[in-house]
Amino acid sequence: MAGEFDYEVSRKLWEAAVPIEFQVDRDDESGDTCRPSYTMLPRCGYLPVHLAKILEQTKARDESLKLDFEKVWLESNGSPLKVYYPIGVLFDLHKPPDSPTMTIIIKTGPRPDGVLPVSKDAMEAMFMQTLKEANYLKRRKDEIVSSMKIDEHKQLWSSLVHDRFDDFWGVNRRLMESTEERPFHDIPIRLYVTGQPFRQVTTINLRTSFPRRKKSQREQTVCLKPMRTDNESTVINALAKGNSNMKWVA
Repeated sequence: MAGEFDYEVSRKLWEAAVPIEFQVDRDDESGDTCRPSYTMLPRCGYLPVHLAKILEQTKARDESLKLDFEKVWLESNGSPLKVYYPIGVLFDLHKPPDSPTMTIIIKTGPRPDGVLPVSKDAMEAMFMQTLKEANYLKRRKDEIVSSMKIDEHKQLWSSLVHDRFDDFWGVNRRLMESTEERPFHDIPIRLYVTGQPFRQVTTINLRTSFPRRKKSQREQTVCLKPMRTDNESTVINALAKGNSNMKWVA
């Protein structure tokens, strides 16, 4: 029953999508405007995966547009978008409370400092690194990702790109199993906070119920840390040093 419940909940989350309006900022003095386009994108997806198709559809409607994937950057509410955040996270952070849609501006001018292009391949590498960090915190030396075949790594990313939930679940369920014999060591949690710098916050104790620990087991300690993915190397370094006073969350 628990397995069925996990599957159905995960499938419903996977199928969730958000409405997004795309506008083009021509960055010239012509005064010409391009009609906005609207689309539904998956909450669990990433913009670099969908951006090439969005640009092609936009150019097909206006042949005068010159949109190069490597040169454009995205903005919402006056802020450059961290396109390596999940689409659902960006939607929740940037959608105005009085609007049903999130508006993304496709910018063609010079990039602001610190805004770098994220290719599809780079996005895949970042996704897999985050997955490995989270799995390490759950399993420690008994972690699973490193023992998986390359084809299974590819299947996780490919199923996310092509919206194939059953293919994704076939691999991902191994990463989510927690039993009496092999319980999670820690629960990885990532918090995204608008406008907040990367920082370490107070450690708290968290009693988990999957599975229930034996009386002889110590209470688990989990650190909740607002996180900016652009500082991810700091987290990796902290994990490598094995700081005994805190547990870093991927």
